[in-house]
Amino acid sequence: MYSSKPKWIRPGGKEPQPSAPARIHPDRRWFGNTRVIDQQKLAAFREDIQKASADPYTVVLKRAKLPMSLIKDGNVGGQKQAMGPEGSLPKLQGDALVALEPFEGVFGSKKTRKRPRLQAADLATLASQAAVREAAFTKSTGTEEALGDSGGEGGPVESIYQKGTSRRIWGELYKVIDASDVLVQVVDARDPMGTRRLERYLKGQRSAKHLVLVINKASNLRTIKRSTEMLRPNVEVDLVPPRVARHWLQQLSKEMPTLLMQADKNKKNIGRTQLFQLLREKLDHQLFKEQTSLQGSPDTRPGWFYVCLWMSVSSFRLEINLHEGFASSNRPAEAQKTRVWQYVALTSKLYLIDCPGIVPLSSEAGDDTAKVMRGVVRPERINAPEEHIATVLERVKREAVIARYGLDRNVTWGDSEEFLALLAVRLGKLRKGGEPDISTTARIVLYDLQRGKLPYYVLPPTMANEAADIAGDREDAAVDGALALPEGNALQLANGTLEALNDEEKARDEAP
Repeated sequence: MYSSKPKWIRPGGKEPQPSAPARIHPDRRWFGNTRVIDQQKLAAFREDIQKASADPYTVVLKRAKLPMSLIKDGNVGGQKQAMGPEGSLPKLQGDALVALEPFEGVFGSKKTRKRPRLQAADLATLASQAAVREAAFTKSTGTEEALGDSGGEGGPVESIYQKGTSRRIWGELYKVIDASDVLVQVVDARDPMGTRRLERYLKGQRSAKHLVLVINKASNLRTIKRSTEMLRPNVEVDLVPPRVARHWLQQLSKEMPTLLMQADKNKKNIGRTQLFQLLREKLDHQLFKEQTSLQGSPDTRPGWFYVCLWMSVSSFRLEINLHEGFASSNRPAEAQKTRVWQYVALTSKLYLIDCPGIVPLSSEAGDDTAKVMRGVVRPERINAPEEHIATVLERVKREAVIARYGLDRNVTWGDSEEFLALLAVRLGKLRKGGEPDISTTARIVLYDLQRGKLPYYVLPPTMANEAADIAGDREDAAVDGALALPEGNALQLANGTLEALNDEEKARDEAP
């Protein structure tokens, strides 16, 4: 019996039964179109998709089974192509094609005669159209400004300001984006609009990816430690006032799902529960459709869910404690330390991919100062750090500078050089002959700015036109007034006020 072969059994456990020849009922529908739709239903469906796409909290499921090529604009996220003088039409699809050529103008009794549409009648016209398209492309991408001659009016650009712009860094980012299902962009609460990147590319080329915006350092209370005896004692400083963070949250929530996060390893993370809940909802939505890998084939590990986490600038430490009491992402405190992506397992089906920070291509002097303020460039590697102090004094309030370095409240300075000379004498940074060390003092100021010891923030557009924010500044009046009191009363009042604000923000974040 061991030499006999077993009978073939199906996976269900049933043996195949002989059946009669199958007969298919004749119907003319077998020889026609299987998936058809008329113009009225297509127009209604297009309106519904546009409403769903405009709502940041609506998710479109099963996009592969929807006629997206007929309802979406074929020019979304791309460049507008110039039309020739002979009435030539660019290659369009979907809604854009229907707008230029209505259905009645192509089919039916009112159709027009089809004639060949040439882009240009002669070679000179074709060359002029190519020049127009090249100018439009250069203006939109900024290639000419980024790759132009560095020896112009602004002089040669230091190589340190080009960190984070290499093709290797961008390749790491695009690789992680392609391998992820949800994209979490981390922006700085002090300047959210200045740290947003790649959104036009994602909407145009990766529209199926779910994009989530996380505002970091929203209500981050940092303690200023005494580095020398001349600095003020430990005083907690709020990097961004709660009212400003709330306005940014209200504005950005209209575009995409936005969360406030306080990534502090020593304190309970604000916004951690909300972010983890949002990722679980995205995971539930993802289970409705088949998991696909980078090449588009079915994934060998079904049910796995990948989250891409990237920062638009190389900032300070980012510790997102999605686990209870454990840091799930180890990002160093200094900039330009994260070189490759990091793979972190959050749950059995939820995985986090952290990638290096990116920096936009630019060679303008103002953008170089912005990179220094955002922590992209380390102060010890800058040849002339005093060039950026003028912008720092414009962004940081005078009261915060006086409180940080223990200066007299009645002291005044004309420009940045005078301020650095005054601060150098205060900190004892002098050279031979009693000459102030301007460069070392400027690096100290930049270090304090990058590490959150000199708070600054950008007002949202909803608050920029208010009358000097008189009503909103009342929330910070207790902290500003505490700095003018004796040390004991100042510490007691400042700590009590900031703890109350912090408890208020925690209660708001933990509320359902």
